This record gives sequence, C-alpha cells and structure tokens, in this order.
Amino acid sequence: MRDVSYGEDASTIRTGTGPAVMAALRSFAIGALHLAGFPNIAAGQRWSHSDYANPLSILDLKM
Repeated sequence: MRDVSYGEDASTIRTGTGPAVMAALRSFAIGALHLAGFPNIAAGQRWSHSDYANPLSILDLKM
C-alpha cells in the first residue's frame, strides 16, 4: 500500500535511519486517514491535498 500510494520504491532516501523514519511517517499518514474514515487512501490523499488545513483537522490542530 505504501509503495502504490506514496511511491516508496522511488524514494531517494537510502542511508542511515532515513528509510525507517520515512516508512513510519507514511504508515502514520495511512493510519490517520483510516481513523478519519477514509477507506480508500487515494481519496484521503486527494482530500488532504485540496486544502492545507485538512490534514491538520485530522490531528485536531488549528491554523
């Protein structure tokens, strides 16, 4: 799922703990979208990209 939605195989981060950190962040994003009620990650990504405040609302943060 992470590779299809986030292009994980094409990532240029390859040294140190970078790959593990990025995998954790991608997993966090997928989990947050699932908890917000998006069964389809692509739909959740489109929603989150439509307005910068949308992802913050999932985390209950205000701008």
